[in-house]
Amino acid sequence: MTKLRTAPAARDDLRNIRSFSKAKFGAAVAKTYLEGLTAIFDLIEARPSAGVPEQGLGEGMRSFSFRSHRIYYRLNDEDVLVVRVLHHAQHVAGAFGLDE
Repeated sequence: MTKLRTAPAARDDLRNIRSFSKAKFGAAVAKTYLEGLTAIFDLIEARPSAGVPEQGLGEGMRSFSFRSHRIYYRLNDEDVLVVRVLHHAQHVAGAFGLDE
């Protein structure tokens, strides 16, 4: 089975999602939302090719949507690295440092 890891930027994204959700919607909603993201992480770990290829973000990069967010992860032979967890309204190229 493929091992799933999270990059520091993805961990920061998750902390920000938790803080924002808790402040805006309450602790119970934030907890449920993060549990949903965790379930998607489990799915990606079990079926890494389930996501959509993201050609413009580098070799092996894929994404998977969950409600208002998209999980970006890099797939290689040994593991899956969750790189970012971005809101659909966020500028993806900017978040990946690809702006010109």
